[in-house]
Amino acid sequence: MKKNLLKFLILLFASVLYVAWGVAEVRAEEAQTDDAPAAEAQTAEVPSAEAQTGERVAAEAPTTEGASGEVPSVEAQAGDGKVTEAAAPGEPSVPSGGIHVGISAVGDAGKGERSLWKPGCWTNVRVQALEGVAFQQIRVTAPDSDGVAMAYTVDCGAGTSEPVEIPVIPGRVKTSLSVEFLQDGQVVASETRTLETPIPSDRSVVLVIGGDAAYFERASELLHVPGNKRPAFFCITDAGQLPRDPRALSFVSTIVVATQDEAAISSWTAERLRLLERWVERGGFLVLTTGVNTPRLTQGDAETVAGWCRFFPGTFEKVVAMPQTTALEHYAQSITPVPLLGMSEEYRIPVARFQEISGEFRAVLSQYDLPLILESVRDFGRVAFVAFDLEHEALKRWSDTPGLLGNLLGFTNRASDYELKQVAGMHYGYDDMAGQLRSALDDFPAVHAVSFWTLSGLLALYLAIIGPGCFFLCRKASRYGEALSWSAFLLSVLVVCGLLYWLSRSPRPAERLNRIALTDITTESGDVRQMLWGTLWTSTSGT
Repeated sequence: MKKNLLKFLILLFASVLYVAWGVAEVRAEEAQTDDAPAAEAQTAEVPSAEAQTGERVAAEAPTTEGASGEVPSVEAQAGDGKVTEAAAPGEPSVPSGGIHVGISAVGDAGKGERSLWKPGCWTNVRVQALEGVAFQQIRVTAPDSDGVAMAYTVDCGAGTSEPVEIPVIPGRVKTSLSVEFLQDGQVVASETRTLETPIPSDRSVVLVIGGDAAYFERASELLHVPGNKRPAFFCITDAGQLPRDPRALSFVSTIVVATQDEAAISSWTAERLRLLERWVERGGFLVLTTGVNTPRLTQGDAETVAGWCRFFPGTFEKVVAMPQTTALEHYAQSITPVPLLGMSEEYRIPVARFQEISGEFRAVLSQYDLPLILESVRDFGRVAFVAFDLEHEALKRWSDTPGLLGNLLGFTNRASDYELKQVAGMHYGYDDMAGQLRSALDDFPAVHAVSFWTLSGLLALYLAIIGPGCFFLCRKASRYGEALSWSAFLLSVLVVCGLLYWLSRSPRPAERLNRIALTDITTESGDVRQMLWGTLWTSTSGT
């Protein structure tokens, strides 16, 4: 009897391990179904004259200073995807005078100056030729996401001594591009440049112009937002560092323009302000913070002043002192008052007062009858006008400034709010029509995954049969009780193992892809924006 009991316990232990392994395998298949990463395409902002359909089509590049004004062409070059340096027969490769890719900015947790670009997004290539090199065209070649070399060519006429800017789309994280100078169709000089590490495609970028990016970044670190969801802050001191084509800023989600520095204000020209306005219309979010230097924006060149006024909520009247800070404290959900150095007017926060507020703006925050933050919609983008200086000394000393910046830039200062937003976005969509459509991507009607409760019930039934069931047969059956219990035990093991194997190997679709293409059209300007979203489900391991 003891030997039989020992055999029974050994077989029971082995069978439980085998069933547990089968359950784990089925759950792994189900987990792969649930956790399959969403293959989301980058937002494709399409100018009014373009229609991106997923095929490689001819794209525009901007007309640059010193060029003949012709629109550059884009060609797909056959090959293995490797970008190699090309040179005319018998001609040596001559390096160019300077090649810069992306936007040079400082930030990202003090990592120093770096070139900003994202794979799959338009990236600015600034080329300066050496003196004495005669050329008519410049061709930049970069591989796309499939490794196919795409050539972007701009016609420079008789050559130019000014830097030439060419927007390209590098498709891979580790990649290089080649720049060739052409004369009568022949390469007279060329150079290959390996690109720096890009910004992750799923991380948003906040570009601060004329302000302190470290100040905004330190404030964002105090928010209850996971590190991989926190935006990357970068700073440039001169508006002249911006590219001339708004498409080259497509990877930037938010631009903060600070006007506290006089030199930064002087760097803005009418051309740069038109570029900023065009970027907003294509879907960007602009935060313009003024304050004490608002009168400076209304002085100078007429075209530049008109450019600033297009972002103003009304007619500028004067700069006044903020009477109280209770509105800021309420907006930041803070119980700590803003630490002012004194109660006199000189220590208070300066605020720009406007009259005849435009109907396009709505007051988000006001102190009595004094609007502090106003917002406006511009085609696909938004403008937030902050009538005070976000980098005022009192706000820098305030412990709850992160809450103020978090609400202004679209983040949250409470962990519960962030978690609720994540859950709502996962199951119920977003707070706009595009988000509601996007939530349907997670539904795969043709895929039927085994639920956890089904596996749990099957395991409980199996343990009940091989445990109490077999013991009941062995003790209560008058004849052949032991043989019946062993037979029931072996039969239940075979049936359950066969069922688990069938569940794990049952026919399922190998791959399923849900896609949504959303096209927005503005009736006033005729601009078109297309956003592509996709969710991929696969049952193949290692995919």
